[in-house]
Amino acid sequence: MNHGVIARDESGGMIDSVTDAEIIAAYRLLAKAEGVFCEPASAAAVAGLLKCGRQKVPLHGKIVCVLTGHGLKDPQTPMKFRYRRRVFRLGVKASPLDPLRER
Repeated sequence: MNHGVIARDESGGMIDSVTDAEIIAAYRLLAKAEGVFCEPASAAAVAGLLKCGRQKVPLHGKIVCVLTGHGLKDPQTPMKFRYRRRVFRLGVKASPLDPLRER
Protein backbone atom coordinates (compact mmCIF):
# COMPACT_ATOMS: atom_id res chain seq x y z
CA MET A 1 0.00 0.00 0.00
CA ASN A 2 1.49 3.34 -1.04
CA HIS A 3 0.51 5.86 1.63
CA GLY A 4 1.77 8.80 -0.44
CA VAL A 5 -0.54 7.95 -3.34
CA ILE A 6 -3.47 7.45 -0.98
CA ALA A 7 -2.83 10.82 0.70
CA ARG A 8 -2.58 12.51 -2.70
CA ASP A 9 -5.86 10.99 -3.87
CA GLU A 10 -7.71 11.80 -0.65
CA SER A 11 -6.47 15.39 -0.57
CA GLY A 12 -6.76 16.16 -4.27
CA GLY A 13 -3.05 16.90 -4.26
CA MET A 14 -0.27 15.99 -6.63
CA ILE A 15 3.07 14.20 -6.67
CA ASP A 16 5.96 15.47 -8.75
CA SER A 17 9.75 15.55 -8.67
CA VAL A 18 12.36 18.30 -8.72
CA THR A 19 15.96 18.30 -9.87
CA ASP A 20 18.98 18.96 -7.69
CA ALA A 21 19.41 22.28 -9.51
CA GLU A 22 15.83 23.28 -8.64
CA ILE A 23 16.40 22.34 -5.00
CA ILE A 24 19.60 24.39 -4.79
CA ALA A 25 17.88 27.36 -6.46
CA ALA A 26 15.09 27.20 -3.85
CA TYR A 27 17.68 26.76 -1.07
CA ARG A 28 19.50 29.91 -2.17
CA LEU A 29 16.25 31.85 -2.65
CA LEU A 30 15.12 30.98 0.88
CA ALA A 31 18.43 32.17 2.30
CA LYS A 32 18.61 35.37 0.26
CA ALA A 33 14.97 36.48 0.22
CA GLU A 34 13.68 35.15 3.53
CA GLY A 35 16.78 34.68 5.68
CA VAL A 36 15.93 30.99 6.15
CA PHE A 37 18.96 28.69 6.41
CA CYS A 38 17.55 25.22 5.83
CA GLU A 39 19.18 22.04 4.62
CA PRO A 40 18.84 21.37 0.89
CA ALA A 41 16.45 18.43 1.40
CA SER A 42 14.08 20.79 3.20
CA ALA A 43 14.13 23.18 0.25
CA ALA A 44 12.66 20.46 -2.01
CA ALA A 45 9.10 21.42 -1.01
CA VAL A 46 9.72 25.05 -1.97
CA ALA A 47 11.40 23.90 -5.20
CA GLY A 48 8.23 21.97 -6.02
CA LEU A 49 6.05 24.99 -5.31
CA LEU A 50 8.23 27.19 -7.53
CA LYS A 51 8.03 24.55 -10.27
CA CYS A 52 4.23 24.60 -10.04
CA GLY A 53 4.33 28.37 -10.41
CA ARG A 54 6.54 28.17 -13.50
CA GLN A 55 4.23 25.55 -15.03
CA LYS A 56 1.18 27.65 -14.14
CA VAL A 57 -0.40 24.78 -12.21
CA PRO A 58 -3.67 26.04 -10.70
CA LEU A 59 -3.23 26.13 -6.93
CA HIS A 60 -6.12 26.48 -4.51
CA GLY A 61 -6.43 27.03 -0.78
CA LYS A 62 -3.55 27.30 1.63
CA ILE A 63 -0.17 25.95 0.65
CA VAL A 64 2.30 24.91 3.33
CA CYS A 65 5.94 24.00 2.74
CA VAL A 66 7.48 22.42 5.81
CA LEU A 67 11.20 23.11 6.26
CA THR A 68 12.39 20.58 8.82
CA GLY A 69 16.16 20.66 8.62
CA HIS A 70 18.56 23.40 9.73
CA GLY A 71 21.30 24.45 7.31
CA LEU A 72 23.99 23.25 9.70
CA LYS A 73 22.91 19.66 9.03
CA ASP A 74 24.71 20.07 5.69
CA PRO A 75 27.38 22.74 6.18
CA GLN A 76 29.23 21.79 2.97
CA THR A 77 26.51 22.99 0.59
CA PRO A 78 26.73 26.74 1.29
CA MET A 79 30.53 26.52 1.15
CA LYS A 80 30.23 25.65 -2.57
CA PHE A 81 28.75 29.03 -3.44
CA ARG A 82 30.65 32.21 -4.05
CA TYR A 83 29.13 35.14 -2.30
CA ARG A 84 30.00 38.71 -3.04
CA ARG A 85 31.10 40.41 0.12
CA ARG A 86 30.22 44.00 0.71
CA VAL A 87 32.36 46.27 2.83
CA PHE A 88 30.76 49.38 4.21
CA ARG A 89 32.88 52.26 5.42
CA LEU A 90 31.20 54.25 8.13
CA GLY A 91 31.63 57.99 8.20
CA VAL A 92 30.91 58.07 11.92
CA LYS A 93 32.13 56.14 14.90
CA ALA A 94 30.72 52.64 14.86
CA SER A 95 30.10 52.59 18.58
CA PRO A 96 29.46 55.25 21.20
CA LEU A 97 32.26 53.57 23.18
CA ASP A 98 34.91 54.19 20.50
CA PRO A 99 36.00 57.55 21.96
CA LEU A 100 36.71 55.77 25.25
CA ARG A 101 38.79 53.11 23.52
CA GLU A 102 40.95 55.73 21.82
CA ARG A 103 42.24 57.11 25.16
